[in-house]
Amino acid sequence: MHNVNQQPRIPAQRIVVIMPNWLGDAVMATPFLYALRQLYPQSHIAGLANSLAMPVLSGLSLLDAAISYPPRPGKKKSSIAATAALLRREHFDLAVILPNSLRSALAVWQANVPRRLGYAREYRSLLLTDTLCPKHRCDNDLDLQWARNFARRLIENRTKALAHKATSNTRAQARKTPPDCVSLEPAAGHAHRFNFLMHHDDGSSFTQRGHFGPLQRPLARYHNYQPAPVIDYYLQLAGYLGSNEQSRTLRLGVTEGERAEAQSALAAMGIGSQQPYAMVFPGANFGSSKCWPAERFAEVSARISNPAGPIAARVIIAGSPAERPLIDAILRNAINQSDMSVLNRQIVPLAAVHDGRGVSLGAVKALVRQAALMLCNDTGPRHFAAAFGVPLVTLFGPTDPRWAEIFYVGERQLSVPVPCGPCQLKRCPIDHRCMRAIGVEQVWKTVLEQWQRTQP
Repeated sequence: MHNVNQQPRIPAQRIVVIMPNWLGDAVMATPFLYALRQLYPQSHIAGLANSLAMPVLSGLSLLDAAISYPPRPGKKKSSIAATAALLRREHFDLAVILPNSLRSALAVWQANVPRRLGYAREYRSLLLTDTLCPKHRCDNDLDLQWARNFARRLIENRTKALAHKATSNTRAQARKTPPDCVSLEPAAGHAHRFNFLMHHDDGSSFTQRGHFGPLQRPLARYHNYQPAPVIDYYLQLAGYLGSNEQSRTLRLGVTEGERAEAQSALAAMGIGSQQPYAMVFPGANFGSSKCWPAERFAEVSARISNPAGPIAARVIIAGSPAERPLIDAILRNAINQSDMSVLNRQIVPLAAVHDGRGVSLGAVKALVRQAALMLCNDTGPRHFAAAFGVPLVTLFGPTDPRWAEIFYVGERQLSVPVPCGPCQLKRCPIDHRCMRAIGVEQVWKTVLEQWQRTQP
């Protein structure tokens, strides 16, 4: 219901929202879309999205239109000129730019949209008519971030040194297993110094001091912004427009076509309409640093699907075509864990249905909606579960949870603090200790607790 107390700061009859490029961010933009619709109930609101974010808009009643970027043969991204021409033809009064990129602002500026709202980032302030300034990190956050980078470099150097000293028989194991117990502590009596402590199995220790002084802070702060939930980050734009809507609820819809494709996939996997199943997403489009080890996903999946176990549900292993090697590794390890589960087709790869063609992302959305449970890394489909109220277990490693918070009471987040994290790196340059520190028993216990929430 429209709140009559809300008055738009910028009058507009035709509005375009430039959607985020990442799947998870696009879902986290739906509270903003809800707030925008409440503020402009009679206006025409369109969303411009790439192919990855387009399924977020399909079936969503908050928009009047969903527009795809114009194709560009042989290129991943549409040209700025083509996007500007498309927007110009639509005669929009207001553009709200959710991505922080210079490219997105330049396309809207070239389209001559009269009012252009976005965050003042990436040197694009002059292209916007209305801007918000994100908060920069405070001094303590900058010091801690620098210390973590310092710790990561030291761990990397010491790990390489130990691997080099190891014999040929143990060198591979030295790379896989964290060789030291490490800690990061502020140096006593020094506000900007950190002691990095490394303890070896033989009882010896290694200590090195790092320093990050006030003169280094201004440059570091310029490109380092205070971590904040993406949902709130977008809602602040709605607040600028005059909205007082504070709902953080994620919202999604499902079209009839997506629902039919999902039912066809379930039939191909031999899963009945009343049969409960869990969905496992072992990959992450961001990079391998977010991924829990395949053999551990396999063990938990085997326990979920064990016919004699406490859950005894089918397991659908889902992922993109690029993640097929990871999925195959999980299936191989699942066979080692429990021959019975795979032979009875209790664990099935979604990518294998329809003669290996798999399903669309929209159908994945519909499958998540019907699932009894989801286990995943910090990845895009995680947000589908939150939007549809599905019990969720998320494994966090290099991601700063302050950015990724979705305020979903049905989610259980598992993580282990490490001196070098959260690093936000796409690939771990050392031993991936943040994800390897999450144990199978810890995950299984949480999965079991979440499953019990679905039982009457």
